[in-house]
Amino acid sequence: MRKTLFTFFCMTFIPASALADPAPDLAALIQEKKCAACHRFAKDDAVSAYPAPDLFYAGNKFQSKWLTGFLLKPEAIRIAGHITDPGFLLGQPETQGSHPALSGEEAEAMGAYLMSLKLEGLGSAKVAAGPLSKG
Repeated sequence: MRKTLFTFFCMTFIPASALADPAPDLAALIQEKKCAACHRFAKDDAVSAYPAPDLFYAGNKFQSKWLTGFLLKPEAIRIAGHITDPGFLLGQPETQGSHPALSGEEAEAMGAYLMSLKLEGLGSAKVAAGPLSKG
């Protein structure tokens, strides 16, 4: 039954094209931390159903070192909320909440998995490695 639940979870929340046979403990971590309740793991899911940024192309939009650091010590990136938040345009975010922190080992594993999620054909641009400003 455990394998059946794992298969159902993976087929429901993680696109088959991105599923590079993740370790069962990683799938359990995704479920335990309720990642799929806030983030889209499949581009075909309805946008309005998820209050947090999409992760189905995390490998295209994040830098590995930054992503792992964020998972270790999450901080609010958009204090005003996320664009899919119903109160975003009013300046009154409804889905403001804290992101769960992961342990070092969990952050490394989750970061590596998320960096493997990429959209084919999506171009990339070179970004400066240093911070833009202290602000």
